[in-house]
Amino acid sequence: MSPRSQFHVSTRSVDGLVDRLVSLTPSDSGVGIALLAGELGANISAVAELLARKMPTMKWLVSSTFGVFTEKGTSQEASIGLGMWLPGDTQLLGGEKADSEFGDLLADTLLGCPGTAALVLTSAPPTDDSWLAPLRARRKNQAVSLIGASIPEESGAYLVHGQTARAVAIGAVILGRSHTSGIVSSSACRLLGPLGRVTKVQGKGLLEIDEVPALSVLAQRTEHLEDKPLVFIALAAGERPLAPEGRNLSLQPIVGVDPARQSLLLSREIALNTRVGFAVADAQISRVDFAAHLGKLRRGRAGAAPSFGLYIQGAGRGSELYGSANADPRMIQKEFPGMPFIGVHSPYQWTAFGDNIVPQILSGVLGVFSQPS
Repeated sequence: MSPRSQFHVSTRSVDGLVDRLVSLTPSDSGVGIALLAGELGANISAVAELLARKMPTMKWLVSSTFGVFTEKGTSQEASIGLGMWLPGDTQLLGGEKADSEFGDLLADTLLGCPGTAALVLTSAPPTDDSWLAPLRARRKNQAVSLIGASIPEESGAYLVHGQTARAVAIGAVILGRSHTSGIVSSSACRLLGPLGRVTKVQGKGLLEIDEVPALSVLAQRTEHLEDKPLVFIALAAGERPLAPEGRNLSLQPIVGVDPARQSLLLSREIALNTRVGFAVADAQISRVDFAAHLGKLRRGRAGAAPSFGLYIQGAGRGSELYGSANADPRMIQKEFPGMPFIGVHSPYQWTAFGDNIVPQILSGVLGVFSQPS
């Protein structure tokens, strides 16, 4: 059964949306994802409660979002819903808090069954990712397939099943190992010089890079920049973080400076010896790197046709970066023609990065999945 039972509908009507969700659902086996934006997102409780009444045997993750799109591009409508039904080996997880209790459940599920993948939607702030602590502590060298996105805190998400709609701060769709997967992440940035190694830190303070005060390194890298663009810290992972077939970079915000100590304040702690650089957003390099990652992902599938995709597009990657809202969806469609996918716009994106899982900004994170016939 194919997940082409997918739709997007522009409507302000809760009843109209739920009727489309009902018609989308082909069987009791599997789970559904419903992504809401605009007025429908603000009215998510009514959508979830009506869905629970009309489809008591079905399982749905219903989530508000900051914006949605499909392979056809980004919707500019004021009120819109997307849906996709995923048959087969799937399940839902959720927590009233995005905490270690949910994290233990997620870690048990992903690590207990290698090859399992997860889409996680969380309304918790990126500075509070305690839900990831059990996974980080227990994964060791085990590969983890996870993509995650931020959703609006005020409206959040709901798990729907058995005539019950339960509000959750964090929800996950688990795709069993029968859904073969591949995940890539690309950062929309241009480096402002070579990478260096972190040689001194204190808490969230970055004090030295290659034994030079971090603020001095930043000043050197940015002295010839025009128009004073926003500058990020870029973390690098892997043996070849700048490989032409796709870089392995994670962008993090610089939240402050300490001139007296010549240091930078970051949003999270980073480890000694981490390779880092400074970067700015760049449309052309973003296109090249994303295309390289997509090509590598396609080649890695060894001819296996993908069934569907899930895409998280970082805030700032749309028209602000490219001058077009649909650049990323078009590149995905070009590399994987005919593949249906749904996606969300998100301020922060989560996926595996080196031996960690960290929130990123300005990233495009794509998961491509195949289903058993």
